[in-house]
Amino acid sequence: MLFIVLCCTMFGKTGFAQNSVQFLLTNDAQVAPNQYEVDLYIISTGAGSFELNNQQFSFTYNNAAKNGGTMTAAWVAGSTELSNPANLQPTINTATAGIIRVAGVTSGLPGCGSGSIITTAPGVRVGRMRLTNSIPWAVLPLNFAFNTATSANPKVQANYYSPTCVITIICPLTGPPAGCVGGTAVVVTTSNLF
Repeated sequence: MLFIVLCCTMFGKTGFAQNSVQFLLTNDAQVAPNQYEVDLYIISTGAGSFELNNQQFSFTYNNAAKNGGTMTAAWVAGSTELSNPANLQPTINTATAGIIRVAGVTSGLPGCGSGSIITTAPGVRVGRMRLTNSIPWAVLPLNFAFNTATSANPKVQANYYSPTCVITIICPLTGPPAGCVGGTAVVVTTSNLF
């Protein structure tokens, strides 16, 4: 019995290739004097697609661009391309100046076999994020980017299901926390308008 458990454990850890991903911010636009939108993608950079368990993100931006206003953030309705919308955290936290947080989903998370499928390029759009300021933006660069600092909370990461339903965490190559495998690239192709 112990032999079977050890073999299964070893196979679960070494029998499958590790996935890697790219997190991408792109297609940004200032859609109104007080609104900015940007697409967030996850792209499998491994040999094929993988099944998403969960994801979380942290972003930084130039707080001075708010021009003294109050900013909120939300996903544009209908913008997600996740095959299971339960993988999308609907709440975006803007309580800390210069930081935007999208925590992982904490309840109602799809189980193994029901997660969104993340494909190779062009990947899957997690959603289009809209930042709305209470007054027009200042004419300053927004500098919207992934927060890969070791102190970031939450960390930028994706969790995926292996073929044996083991959950594995993939984090950026910059400042990864313990327990991450694979490795990712974070790419910003926005014009950071203003």
